[in-house]
Amino acid sequence: MSKKINQKETEAKKESTKGVTDILTGNVPTVEGSKLPRDNNGFVSLKRTAKGEAAIAAIKRKRSKKNADVESEPEKPEVSYDEEEVKKVLDAAVDFVKAGKYKKAKELDLTEVKKFCEAFLNVTPDDKEYDHKIKLAMELMAIGKSFYEYSDLEFIDDAHYDNVRNKYQKLGETEPIGIIPKGAKNLQKVELTYPTLSNNVDKAYIIRADDKVPDGVKESDSVEAFLKRVYKNLDLAKTEEIELEISPKLDGVSVNGTIKDSMLINPQTRGDESESILIKGLNGIDVCDKDLKDDKVFGIQYECFVTDEDRIKASEYLKLDNPYVSCRHAAAGITHRLATMEDDDLLEFLSFYPIATEGLEGTYAERMDYIQSFGIVPKDMVPRKVIKGNFDELLDKIVKQYNRLNDIRPELSYPVDGMVITVCDDDYQTRLGRNGRTNRFQIAMKFDPVSATAIVDHLDLEAGDKGYRTIQVYFKEDAIIDGVRYDHVPVLSAA
Repeated sequence: MSKKINQKETEAKKESTKGVTDILTGNVPTVEGSKLPRDNNGFVSLKRTAKGEAAIAAIKRKRSKKNADVESEPEKPEVSYDEEEVKKVLDAAVDFVKAGKYKKAKELDLTEVKKFCEAFLNVTPDDKEYDHKIKLAMELMAIGKSFYEYSDLEFIDDAHYDNVRNKYQKLGETEPIGIIPKGAKNLQKVELTYPTLSNNVDKAYIIRADDKVPDGVKESDSVEAFLKRVYKNLDLAKTEEIELEISPKLDGVSVNGTIKDSMLINPQTRGDESESILIKGLNGIDVCDKDLKDDKVFGIQYECFVTDEDRIKASEYLKLDNPYVSCRHAAAGITHRLATMEDDDLLEFLSFYPIATEGLEGTYAERMDYIQSFGIVPKDMVPRKVIKGNFDELLDKIVKQYNRLNDIRPELSYPVDGMVITVCDDDYQTRLGRNGRTNRFQIAMKFDPVSATAIVDHLDLEAGDKGYRTIQVYFKEDAIIDGVRYDHVPVLSAA
């Protein structure tokens, strides 16, 4: 066998040498009758076609305007999509989600849906199909929210979802709510107790307006732009001082309920306008270690999350064939199980970080300080911090807080994907108000999307039912991004 291999290597070397010799002697080989010369490695150099040049220009336009070496253009490249196919896929996904069949919805071909997400970035209010496109975006977000709240899967990746959501809000539209899985077994629907505790937060990936937007992120909102909106809407001069609270943005699921006698009563998921899902397995848990001598009854919102250590332990306890791929998937999976059954042994794997309250007296700062006693968090939980200053001073302090949190992030026992910035003053919060479920007095500054390097094992060409061909790149070893393992990724899908 080794002899045959050596013979093949020798023949290959001769062929390679022959190509070099031919070029040096002027005896240039041709390719299928053409007169295109080969280089020293035996390859033919082809000139770019007009179509190729246009494609490269489109790719460059997609890159961030913050890249100094790329000429920015305000207009995003046009993207075409099959509208009928998008509507068909989203309608099918809605039916699956309503029945609690998230895996079935996940199996749908989202190729055209992703193209719609790209095209939606160009929508304007004077678009003839504006109302129809808005309805498609609403349907997509409702599906995505339901996946996030009631399953350990995701319908569409964060980049596509966030871009649609941010564009949707910039158009002045009210963000929709998620779909409650009506057909799921053993889920008990209850009346929504605290509407203001089912809130969302706008997101930004840069602090100053001239910072470089991370690759793959098309949303260009910044913390600086958020502060400008705050100062403008409050009719404040930039020299005036305000207070902001900085808290870690945990990657978990939202849970709210009533605190009574140090216990969490009637815990529920985010829900829709009037109803939610009772998490019966959390009902009556003791969430306060301190002996508080009062009988206050109030609403509380938690970010329910799982540490990396508990992610593994929970996977082992549940005897899963494969461990939960991330801490957020573990939190969603466990809370969904507890919504269908009681299992006290599962409770030890969950942590509860208080993030908001309703029905409690006192200033915002006093309320937030008080509810921290009703949290269950790991010892290395990053403390909240209040900063004060004028416009420029606040930006400088936010940069320092962001860098500090980013530096210690790898050492934390739990997932943090950014920090939440909140205007502290109660009167300011009231004046800034809400847009649907989104608080205008808050913004989440997110860390850059994480990337990973992997060695390619092989490529597969997969055929879809709709005539699409997808190139899948498989890795020799799994690539891990934020705790999620990827053994392959799609790189191209086309008709």
